[in-house]
Amino acid sequence: MGNIYITDMTHFAGIPADSEYAAARKVADFFGSIVSVASISPAGELIESALFCRRRPNRVPCAGHLQVQRDKVTDLITWHCSQCDDQGQISNWKSSIWDLSQFKENCSAKQKILRLNLTRDEFHELTTIPIPVSLYKVLLFQTTIIKGEYILKATLEELDFLQQQIACVISVEIKPDRRRILGEIYERMDILLEEEDQRDPKLFEEANLEAMARLKELGFHCQGCGNCCRGLGFELTLEHYETRRWRNFSKVVPSTYGYYYPSDFMSIIAAADCADLWFHPETEEELFRCPFLKKVRSQNRYQCLIYDLPELRPGACKSFPMKDGKFMAEMINICPELKRLKQKGSM
Repeated sequence: MGNIYITDMTHFAGIPADSEYAAARKVADFFGSIVSVASISPAGELIESALFCRRRPNRVPCAGHLQVQRDKVTDLITWHCSQCDDQGQISNWKSSIWDLSQFKENCSAKQKILRLNLTRDEFHELTTIPIPVSLYKVLLFQTTIIKGEYILKATLEELDFLQQQIACVISVEIKPDRRRILGEIYERMDILLEEEDQRDPKLFEEANLEAMARLKELGFHCQGCGNCCRGLGFELTLEHYETRRWRNFSKVVPSTYGYYYPSDFMSIIAAADCADLWFHPETEEELFRCPFLKKVRSQNRYQCLIYDLPELRPGACKSFPMKDGKFMAEMINICPELKRLKQKGSM
């Protein structure tokens, strides 16, 4: 028969930081972790969480994990160890420092969820990474166990963020075993992300192709005036899959500042894993003109230095002057070819 714990989380509020209270904080963190799992999980569902049991019968760690459930009506949290029968109830947890329900509410139901399979040892290594970011904690608490495997669930952006954090840890890790485990996790993440990168932009790319086909049908021929790139090119933002392409592009490309990697001109928006353009590759100062736009000598026209690299050209550039399948009417005074088509009555 296991132990039964009846816990009121208000009893753990304000535990002093002194070393003599370390044991109390450890107990608070155990019950707090259960609260975190329950607060971001659907009420009424039994969650096979990735939380380890804290019991040590005969000084041997229990191999069980915690099953957690939050009542739909009372919000009372009940938990139970899958092996040793330790169990309990937790009340008065709302608005505590362990309550992560705000992150559950901010999750978008439209975003695709990816699943990364982990072993117990791999998941344990992830829990030891000291990253003081709420998103990282949420990803760990969302992890569940299915048939003995730890399933980490995240959106593409979240998984990409996690991979970046792991890369930072690997770069300074001195323990060979830990470097190996984290390296294996990193590689599996890379495979999963690359697979999604091939699928995720398809709809967007198809929209680009439709826009380009429509332009061709109307007889649109770019005159190379450069007005769009000079006037609007500094307002671009890369989508997350474009950001990964730029970050992983291994060759330098020509620009008006010399030869640089594409990623040298972008600045990551951490929260969204998108990238703002453009930034000086050396000073990192914001640029107000596309660095890949070059004036053709002795001619009144411009050329795009990455035009023949479709994997690098931003989607907004490929589909210009169309957006969401329609012409951008406000561009007529900027684009002479649009103006010509309008006067011709083609649009």
